[in-house]
Amino acid sequence: MKQGSIHLQLITGLKTAARVATSPRFALAVVFVPLLLYLFREITHDALIIDPFIVPARFTDAGLTGQVIAQRVGDHLRHIEVLSRTRMPTDHPLGSQDETVIPDIEIPGTNLGLKTLVAVVRGIFSVYPTRVTGDIVFPVALDPKDLSTGSNIGVTIYITRGREHYAALRLTAAATDLDQLADEAAKLIVKAINPYVYASYLDRHGNTLDASTIVDSILLNPNSTPAQLKAAYNLLGNIRLKQSRLDEAIALFSKAVAIDDHFAMAYNNWGISLERQHKHDEALKKYQKAIRVDRHFAAGYDNWGGLLVKQKDYPGAIAMYEKALTRDRLDVNAYERWGAALDAQHSYDAAAEKYKTALSIDPTDATAYILWGTLLAEQNKLDDADARYQSAIAIDPSNVETYRNVADALRVQKRYDQAVVMYTQAIGINTRSLAAYNNCGLAMLEQGKYDDAIAMFKKAIAVEPTYANAYNNWGEALSRQGPDKLQEAITMYKKAIGLNDRFAEAYDGLGHVLVMLGDKAEGEAMLAKSRALASN
Repeated sequence: MKQGSIHLQLITGLKTAARVATSPRFALAVVFVPLLLYLFREITHDALIIDPFIVPARFTDAGLTGQVIAQRVGDHLRHIEVLSRTRMPTDHPLGSQDETVIPDIEIPGTNLGLKTLVAVVRGIFSVYPTRVTGDIVFPVALDPKDLSTGSNIGVTIYITRGREHYAALRLTAAATDLDQLADEAAKLIVKAINPYVYASYLDRHGNTLDASTIVDSILLNPNSTPAQLKAAYNLLGNIRLKQSRLDEAIALFSKAVAIDDHFAMAYNNWGISLERQHKHDEALKKYQKAIRVDRHFAAGYDNWGGLLVKQKDYPGAIAMYEKALTRDRLDVNAYERWGAALDAQHSYDAAAEKYKTALSIDPTDATAYILWGTLLAEQNKLDDADARYQSAIAIDPSNVETYRNVADALRVQKRYDQAVVMYTQAIGINTRSLAAYNNCGLAMLEQGKYDDAIAMFKKAIAVEPTYANAYNNWGEALSRQGPDKLQEAITMYKKAIGLNDRFAEAYDGLGHVLVMLGDKAEGEAMLAKSRALASN
């Protein structure tokens, strides 16, 4: 074909395209197709609409409007969801949110034209969002322009869906702290509309006992869906994992995958439990299973890499983290672990870059700040290290887990006084934090404050009588106090083993005490048992 003919065809084609682009039908398609897609998305996903709260006129006139309070409550709801980190792949074919996520939050007053159209379409198809509003009662004598009197205000929150009114929640709060009011209101709302998210939030904040109670209620509810049940089994398994009740955790993860044999997260957490039992080969199989059922599941590679780190195969571990990032380029855990692997090889600058990358992806990643602080402490840059620890705490000053993790880092650095201060702050936030009591006792143990340490272990056991770690550490504290305490130490070690018969440290402690008491044969048998468990 001649070149002129090609040019002629090209010009003809462009003219045809131009006629199509300027035709009325094309213009209508350009306008209405995106609108239809928008409406379809809006009516097929769950929505939580927070209507303006009812506020006395004198406070509205002073600027404290119902719209302002609704916005604050919405902000706190979003904050709770982010901190609970419950987002999971959707099970719903129409693209709506997973059962374990708060519905998308809407505040009336924005994009009113489209929102009104969405409301009309929802009504036509009888797709009703969840709506929240509230009624705030201020004391008569309270000056709207001066809330510093400390008077309490009462709030009633109403939750409805369609014509169904299904919750009226009440709380009181100090008028001086409306932000606290919004936070408490948000917690009540999320507990009512999605208890799983609230349980996950509590668990993330170290309140595992209250989280367990809520999850139990989901499991006992005959109306719970399979998606809710599998998520609840997985969360309760994670709680048992934190409590070192590993056999129970494994049984719960097993129930989760029995509901959904493609539930990658449950296989992954099952692997973590096996790893804690020193069953590394079995753990690896679970991580690989998680990867097989979900080829995009980055955490399986993260944990596979963690096993290689334990073998000091740092290049192999880094290769796993790289694979994780090919599945999920925003996997902050992969960057954190990659940084820790580099730190172990004393590649401090390279490790710091990985932590910075994690924080650039998620500025609320407290773990990255803590690891970065530990890296700086290893280089004896203690002021810089402490600044990173404070940055971690500043992300959420009410999160007991952050205080405890910072305290753990300080304890490993043998900065015991500072560690005890941090553990004490953690306990002040949550007086039922097992790990905070136990690890504070460990720091006191290293300070030689044996009675104080034992008091902490006792407090942990008072919260959770089956907490094997506390019995083991109580035995250690007794064994360090000389011959008169060795028989008591044996009792504590045996209690720990009775609760966890694969507890290598407890067998080790018991073995050494028996040898000290002259029972060499039995002591050596316990030490051999410990070595076998630790090397498995």
